[in-house]
Amino acid sequence: MSNGKYLVRLLVVVFLIGMSPHALPDETKSHVLIADRDESGLVYTLDGSVPEENEGLLLALSRVRSADPDPDSEIDILVHEQAKLSDIYNLVGMVIKVDFARYRVFVFDSDKRSMTEIQFSTPVKFLSDGNIGP
Repeated sequence: MSNGKYLVRLLVVVFLIGMSPHALPDETKSHVLIADRDESGLVYTLDGSVPEENEGLLLALSRVRSADPDPDSEIDILVHEQAKLSDIYNLVGMVIKVDFARYRVFVFDSDKRSMTEIQFSTPVKFLSDGNIGP
């Protein structure tokens, strides 16, 4: 991966941390997980570091969470626009599994010029005929 891509990732992380109200010292710490895309698929950066190959993302998330004593710790998840919804659901599942109190999901475009927040609503039950269930 080129140095330019790493620089762009670092700038995005610094920008988000700086804009976050949780960046203040007396507030809850915010972590950042980036799921960017390269030729081989999604590549992850957690708080500015790439998880080691033998470690895996879930273990890296677990280590970051256990090193943060704040029970209200938050994580921002930034995902490339070409990621599938199932990729996002898997990332959210890992974040919940390692016990982050809150998370926010943002999707960024290929040019890394804009981001859109994804907010999940309460699930709606529906029947196989398309009607809304009880």
